[in-house]
Amino acid sequence: MDGNDFLFKNEVETGNRFKFGENWIEFLKILNDTRIKESETTLCQMLDVNSLKDKYFLDIGSGSGLHSLAARNLGANVLSFDYDTDSVNCTIYLKNKYYPNDASWIVKQASVLEKKFMDTLPQFDYVYSWGVLHHTGNMYTSISYSMEKVKPNGFFYIALYRKTIFDNFWKWFKKYYTRSGKRTQHFFQNIWAIKIRLAFFVKRKDFNKMIKEYHTERGMNFFNDIHDWLGGYPYEAITPAECRLFFEKNSFKLIKQNIVKEGVSKSFSSGCDEYLFQKIT
Repeated sequence: MDGNDFLFKNEVETGNRFKFGENWIEFLKILNDTRIKESETTLCQMLDVNSLKDKYFLDIGSGSGLHSLAARNLGANVLSFDYDTDSVNCTIYLKNKYYPNDASWIVKQASVLEKKFMDTLPQFDYVYSWGVLHHTGNMYTSISYSMEKVKPNGFFYIALYRKTIFDNFWKWFKKYYTRSGKRTQHFFQNIWAIKIRLAFFVKRKDFNKMIKEYHTERGMNFFNDIHDWLGGYPYEAITPAECRLFFEKNSFKLIKQNIVKEGVSKSFSSGCDEYLFQKIT
């Protein structure tokens, strides 16, 4: 067992970290070619590209490995890493399934907060981190370390939780949920699903249709996502204005953003705002 694996398992055992990787194992059971293609399309749309051929792509917090796979399919040289042991194994599984013995896709276990590791990495044309850095326990430091890995004129595609007046409650609840047993977690999952169903009913929206189409926007299973959302600890959040100011102070400019709509929109919201920044020095 290496140092990162030991530290990760200790944090999980003491209830200080949610096991995101367990969710990704379940997700891989429903992953298919359609979902992979949808991930490629979403990546191209946000980056305004048709291909990533010969580009260098860093996936920070690779999770299932789906987005690393999408980037590799688009022609990128990919380096994926995650702190969660199961997430690393999921990414390795996809690499071995689709790109066995491929030197252009490297997978590692590491923490973005491990400065010595981050300093060993080169700079990349694209740095990607979707819904990850607010779960590190030190969001601003993890963003700063990630920024350093972007080449001049390169791009940083990041998604972060939107700050709300309920953040203190959610931080407490997520910690409680993470430390709870399966029975308690299932209870809260069912409560949350009922709440969303009622919200759709009140707004006269089709809940069942949303479930069927959910993966086209998120690429995940709706009920797996509920578990992921309720248990996502550590937890931090940021407003769009705070995010933009932090990046601008570090010589980035905002190229594009997708801001979460309030309330129940066309589908169940992830709670994350998406940003594409470009390094201007």
